[in-house]
Amino acid sequence: MNELERLKLIEQIERQQKIEYILIVLAFLVLLYLIFRKKKTNITVRKYDERQMLERAKGYKVGFFVLILFNVIFSVISSNGSQWISLQIANIISILIAFTAMTLYWIVNDAYLSINDNIDRALFSVGLLCLSNGINGAIRLYSDELFEIGCLSLVMSVSLLMVCIALFMKKHQLKSEEK
Repeated sequence: MNELERLKLIEQIERQQKIEYILIVLAFLVLLYLIFRKKKTNITVRKYDERQMLERAKGYKVGFFVLILFNVIFSVISSNGSQWISLQIANIISILIAFTAMTLYWIVNDAYLSINDNIDRALFSVGLLCLSNGINGAIRLYSDELFEIGCLSLVMSVSLLMVCIALFMKKHQLKSEEK
C-alpha cells in the first residue's frame, strides 16, 4: 500500500467517523425531544390485565431458557477450538435471540401491547428500527469495516423483522376476529 492509498483510506475512515458522530448526536436530540414531549403531554402508563401479566412472566421464562440454551450450544461448538465470533458478540447475539423469543411469545399470547397501545405505532417503530439496523449492517459488511458489528446489526435486523412480521400477522388476526 503506497502513501496515497493510505492517505485516502485514512480520509475515508475520518469521513465515516464524522457521519457516525452526526448520527449519534441526531439520535440523542430525537431522544431528548421525545422525552420532553412525553412530559408535556399527559401520556398514561402502560396497563396490562392479569392474564397479560401472567403471560409476560411466562415470556420472561421463555427468554431466559432460550438464553441458556444458546449459551450452552455456543459453548459446545466453540469448545473444540473453532470460535467463529468473539465471546462478546456471541453474548450480545444470545441476548438478542432471547429478547426475540420473549417478544414473539408475548405477541402470540396477546401480552405484548398494553390495553391502551396502538399496534400500528408499534409496527412502525419496530419496522423503522429493522430498516436502520439492516442498512447499517449492510454498509459495514460491504465496507469490510468492523465485520462483527455488521453481523450484529444484521442479526438485530432479522430479529426485529421477525417481531415486525409477528405484529403484522397479529394485526390481521385481530381485524379478522372483529368481522
